[in-house]
Amino acid sequence: MSFLILTLIGLIINIIHSIVFLFVKNKEVIIIMHLIASFFTYYAFRFLLAMNLFLIRPNFIEDQFKKRLFFLLYAILLAIGLTIGYFTDAIHISRYGYPVWSLWFFLFIIILVGGCAILPILAVSYKVFSMMKYRILKRRYFLFYVGIFCFSPLLFLIFLSNFLDNYLLRLITSIYSLLTPFWLYLIYYGIAKNLD
Repeated sequence: MSFLILTLIGLIINIIHSIVFLFVKNKEVIIIMHLIASFFTYYAFRFLLAMNLFLIRPNFIEDQFKKRLFFLLYAILLAIGLTIGYFTDAIHISRYGYPVWSLWFFLFIIILVGGCAILPILAVSYKVFSMMKYRILKRRYFLFYVGIFCFSPLLFLIFLSNFLDNYLLRLITSIYSLLTPFWLYLIYYGIAKNLD
């Protein structure tokens, strides 16, 4: 559930900063809102990874130090990278209000978010799915896996479109993002909604 709440917060801030750009042309405010939205959205994936690790290793949640380190280290690295991105002008706002990333910031996000959150979630989720024995659980978890498998490319499309600042790629990303509520519902239904 934490994943969905943080993702929703990130999406709402993202929508707000798009609207703010129409009325307030202050690019600094837009960049700060973009970074805050990015933090919530990217940090949310850590909760999905933790949930999947718990399904494989139930004692993962018992060790409070490891659990805190798992969340805190990622949050600190993400916050530091986003802050450095702000102060080094690694992010600019195009005349249409879109964020444009520098190469180093793009690589940082790909390595940290892709390498430490998204790809591990896909791998661990597949392992969890293959370990499940009960058909109803496996069916529900399959919906989760489809949701996360289809939602993840959207993030990589966003990363790439923020780096390349290409109109066609942004259009494809925008069209694909229309399916976001569906993917998030599959994720929620697969793991968070009570089983009957």
